Amino acid sequence: MSVEAEETPDIIWWENFFQKSDTKIRLASIIDIKKIIEVPVMDLSTIQAYQSFQSVKEMDLHVRSYLKKHKAKLSEGNIAVLTSVWRHSVKFPGVSFAKVDTIMKNTGVSRSTVIRTINRLVETRLLQRLKTCKPNGKQGANLLIILPQDDLLSLVDDTPVDTLPDTPTKSTQPTSINAGSLNSEPETKHKPRVNEDHSKTVSMDASYLPSFIPSSFANLAHSFFPLQEVERVWRTIVTAYRKVNLTQPLEAYLPQIQETFKQAIYVFKNGKVKASFPSYLYGGMIVAFKKCVHQEVLEDEDTVYYDWLNEG
Repeated sequence: MSVEAEETPDIIWWENFFQKSDTKIRLASIIDIKKIIEVPVMDLSTIQAYQSFQSVKEMDLHVRSYLKKHKAKLSEGNIAVLTSVWRHSVKFPGVSFAKVDTIMKNTGVSRSTVIRTINRLVETRLLQRLKTCKPNGKQGANLLIILPQDDLLSLVDDTPVDTLPDTPTKSTQPTSINAGSLNSEPETKHKPRVNEDHSKTVSMDASYLPSFIPSSFANLAHSFFPLQEVERVWRTIVTAYRKVNLTQPLEAYLPQIQETFKQAIYVFKNGKVKASFPSYLYGGMIVAFKKCVHQEVLEDEDTVYYDWLNEG
């Protein structure tokens, strides 16, 4: 930035100090003072220089650790602002250049709430706020840098871990869903039922499933599968979610998840695939989640660029 450009109040104060003070202090010239307190120019190299994490996954770990310690003290508005900043920090992991107006638009909260929340996150050492300037010397947007958490907590994920299902293959044979097992190929012939005494058996509905499965999805999936298979289907969706670099919690994508699940049920029931249902659903969820990534980037007004070739 040129020395002749519009100067900040800090620079003017130091100039006045050296011009008016009788004290013989030879710390640095006026030019050196300007260099010390000069703010960086807002451009791609500056954003890259302040990137605080090597990957989105690493950034997510630190933010979730912060939330585990502080979420109880944050309001809904605070959480919304933090989520928006977090979401805008994926292109350069840990660096957001979203303006206050952009955060307001994305969250629906007031300007004062956005500013108060950012101040609070700075005070609690989740964010660092860095002033920038435009190439002409005028004030630019602030960079909001997500800081690594020194006392990183060990996050215990109660979602069961599953291996990646096999790649689905196609078949022309009609099939129907076998509720007893999702691994076996669908059968067209009905097996004779074995008479069993269920007088002492308690009928369990979707509310008996583990709490990490959203109730809306559990009820939908239980219409087609027994409880143990519903849990396995959800584990498949979690595996697909972890494969794609999404910015929101998994539950935020429930509409897309349920729509993809319904489409997979229809295709599988009509005999258009030979693979197991979880395998086919996994491929569909990968496609659906990547569409979500594309849509989020397109809706981001502060997008500089996005590296589609290296997308996860």
